[in-house]
Amino acid sequence: MLKVLIVDDERLEREALRKILLNHSNKFVIMGEASSANDALLLIRNMYPDVIIMDEKMPGMSSELATELIIKEFPNMSIVLLKEFSENESIKQSTLSLRKPIRPSHLLALLEKLAQAKERPYEIAEVLEKLLQRIREEDYKESKELVGEFMDTTQKANWNKDTQLALTTFLHTIRSIYEEKDIALPPFSKNSIDITSIDKASAYLYEWIEDLFTKIINQNKPEDRKQIQCALNYIEKNYQRGVTLEEVAEHVHLSPHYLSRLFKKELNINFVNYVSERRINLAKEMLEKTDMPVINIALELSYHEPNYFSKVFKKSTGMTPSEYRRQIEDAGKHLLKRNYYIPNGKWYI
Repeated sequence: MLKVLIVDDERLEREALRKILLNHSNKFVIMGEASSANDALLLIRNMYPDVIIMDEKMPGMSSELATELIIKEFPNMSIVLLKEFSENESIKQSTLSLRKPIRPSHLLALLEKLAQAKERPYEIAEVLEKLLQRIREEDYKESKELVGEFMDTTQKANWNKDTQLALTTFLHTIRSIYEEKDIALPPFSKNSIDITSIDKASAYLYEWIEDLFTKIINQNKPEDRKQIQCALNYIEKNYQRGVTLEEVAEHVHLSPHYLSRLFKKELNINFVNYVSERRINLAKEMLEKTDMPVINIALELSYHEPNYFSKVFKKSTGMTPSEYRRQIEDAGKHLLKRNYYIPNGKWYI
């Protein structure tokens, strides 16, 4: 529930705002009201509201100065300024604005967005908790997918102190996992952690995951874990280059024939089809999320003949890579990102 403070020097305006919010009392709670910016600051320091709805023009301290003081002292609070003339909605730092006279639907829609953003840190914590579980289970594939989910969740939220705290706590837990598994910490872990933005945090998180699973895979102790999970981790680390059944079998100390039968029994898919499916799925992701040329994607996945790559891709999806990309773009689902992580350790920028 979003905690709201109303700040306006006109009583009728405060009553109007109160009625709008009381009609949706299951989503918002009014923490208090103030008739000046000075009074508002006193209430804010005692009540810690999530949102301050404040008229732009009031006697005494200006709303501009009050906004600066609030943002400096409480950077995670949101401020909605009610203006006589402005765009319908604009954003600057933690401040949003609405044009007067206020339309209830516009105000409620804006508060609804803020309420959703407030819940994001809890979603982020849940994703990180799932990720820790998958790491302890030594599931490399699921761990990488959850890192992607973490990125998507944080991109939808405001990057704030709650998010940084959740990630910092997570990274400290990763350190303990290294100790639990008797694995040497990476050299970069001794440096100061810079997670002041989503790009830096994601790069750092990927670096930890890649280092940890590289060492887990290279421990080469399949007797300590399920043989099939050990094989899957090795495949996940190497499938882009076209890993073979014989290579994986040697890594887990099984015969190729036995591993093939075990693979089919446990996953209900044969080894060759599983590896091909992983490569095609990564190709689809690259086609969706980057503008990398098809020939480069083919080479990245160790298909040295682009025509053969297109043939394999079409057999799997029913269309060529170029047709697949056009279909995604035509459907308005093109998700080109500024930074896209490629699992072999490179960044496409």
